[in-house]
Amino acid sequence: MKRGEELVGLLATPGLGRDEIGRAANELLSALFAGFPVTALVPLLRSENTEAVKAGAWLVSELGEGAAPVIGEIAALLAHPQAYVRHFALDAVITATTEADGELIAGGIRLVDDPNPGVREKVIRLLSVIPAARLAAALPHLIGDTGHELTTWLLREAEHPEEAAGATARLESADPAERRFAAALALRIADHNDEPLARAAEASDPDIASLAAFVLRRRDRRRRRSR
Repeated sequence: MKRGEELVGLLATPGLGRDEIGRAANELLSALFAGFPVTALVPLLRSENTEAVKAGAWLVSELGEGAAPVIGEIAALLAHPQAYVRHFALDAVITATTEADGELIAGGIRLVDDPNPGVREKVIRLLSVIPAARLAAALPHLIGDTGHELTTWLLREAEHPEEAAGATARLESADPAERRFAAALALRIADHNDEPLARAAEASDPDIASLAAFVLRRRDRRRRRSR
């Protein structure tokens, strides 16, 4: 426990070099998996030292469901000025939330229009993998927001994956948010209907095309290995 506390203090120290941050963060992650309390990360997540917050956000993302004890800190990270922090905070929304966290999930969905492409891609992934019940829990917190209509649409369309029209029609929408939700739907139903995903890989939106092509390549590699 003492070493874990030392590492938290070290990571909170301003001016730490990148290599030293990396070594300390990796050692702290091992300590967390070994039983060091996750709540000990709170000082990092609330720090005014940007590098400390970045380290904390990365650690939270690596913990998966284990990040649940600090889920109350994630909303502030989603609003952090550093895209790096927002990106890794979204991992906690994906893995550590429950249906009781509808407001936090809604906060993650709102980042679909984030100025950073990596954050936007993570939101697409969130929309493609998070259980339907958790997405539905976000709806009351999205009323009056574009995300309400689009999340409702995604949930409805995902119930009938064999019908591809809804997914493909919006891939070339003039509205970037619509295109991203359509890409999320294509990913979400790919195991049942991969036509929308193939169409997404050919989309004129380079972010969507790149993500869909990456997923298709990864899936093809898995299929070849399983033969």
